[in-house]
Amino acid sequence: MRLSLILDIRLTAAIFINRQGLSLRVFMVKKDRRSGSHTASTLCDIKCSRASMLTHLTVQYPNSAESFEAYSCNVCYGGIGFYCSSPVQVGKEILIKIFCTPDSNMELVETITGTVRWYKPIGKMYGAGVQFKELDPDQQPLLFSYIESALRFHHTQPSVRRNPSPIKGDRNG
Repeated sequence: MRLSLILDIRLTAAIFINRQGLSLRVFMVKKDRRSGSHTASTLCDIKCSRASMLTHLTVQYPNSAESFEAYSCNVCYGGIGFYCSSPVQVGKEILIKIFCTPDSNMELVETITGTVRWYKPIGKMYGAGVQFKELDPDQQPLLFSYIESALRFHHTQPSVRRNPSPIKGDRNG
């Protein structure tokens, strides 16, 4: 008697955004053709840490003349966290003007688009997390170089875990 297993193998990636930063997890999903059951193993976990950044922001919804003031608290290649006095709409696209003041005689402004992923009341203020639509070193050179140097300085380069680990629970179906 000969027993053989027929498996379909698929790679799946998931991006997670939370207050600690951005992470990417790559899964290998195997499907047994006979039983129809699925098993998944984590192949790789990549985490991108956030750098502290305290600066003045102006936030505006596209196609709206209204804007509000905010102050950033942290930033990474994937997004920015900030505090403001107005609630923001989760899932909405916003324009963020970032004001950089390298010295008292100069103020530089960079604009970036992103999507609000979360917000939370904190006392009389609100904390919010925004995922950048695209961080382009040519369009946002100051922001890009700040993140790059801050992460290098704080030794928080992305860490990668390459050990496959099974995911709890069998997914049927």
